[in-house]
Amino acid sequence: MSFSSETKSELARLNLDKKCCRAVALATFLEAGGEFVEKRNKLSFVFSSENAAVARKIFKLSKELLGCKPVISVSRRKNFRKNNVYSVRIPADREVREAVSHMVVSVEDNPLPQCCSRVFLRFVFLAAGSVINPQRTYHLEITTPKEVNAERIAGVMGSFGLKPGISRRKQWYVIYLKDADQISDFLNIIGAHTALLNLESIRTIKGMR
Repeated sequence: MSFSSETKSELARLNLDKKCCRAVALATFLEAGGEFVEKRNKLSFVFSSENAAVARKIFKLSKELLGCKPVISVSRRKNFRKNNVYSVRIPADREVREAVSHMVVSVEDNPLPQCCSRVFLRFVFLAAGSVINPQRTYHLEITTPKEVNAERIAGVMGSFGLKPGISRRKQWYVIYLKDADQISDFLNIIGAHTALLNLESIRTIKGMR
């Protein structure tokens, strides 16, 4: 398992004690990594991940907050890695669509308390982020197709004293950190404490060489 995947598995297993944070988590998942799909005249929100723990998390949140019956399916990527892909399909009837819309608008239009800001960054990383193994280099990024979302993500990161960069990669906006201290701070903010300890251990070993 890659460093990035291990980090996501750790984050997906963290509990969300507050209802406000659970709503922010699901809204962020669906906005950052979900898509709206119509199949056989039925509408669904679909979220896909190569990480089983992340898929289980959105399954649990959608079932709890939307009162629906999501379905998880597993497929195989048709590329050289051939990893499993876990897809969570959330039936999107009118009530579910209205509930999701309300949650997304609430997250986008209102200032978030600090607890929810941490959850927002955690789940936008789970949905659309990655971090390179620090043994190779220091690089963490989150991607989004919308410039307004990139600016919002960078703004929330900035509220914690981080200084992310934003670049364009084809149709994507990339919010990134390349400084080891900044990546450590980000991992601490989102609750990835095991990943943080592993990063600091690698930094110490590198410093001794």
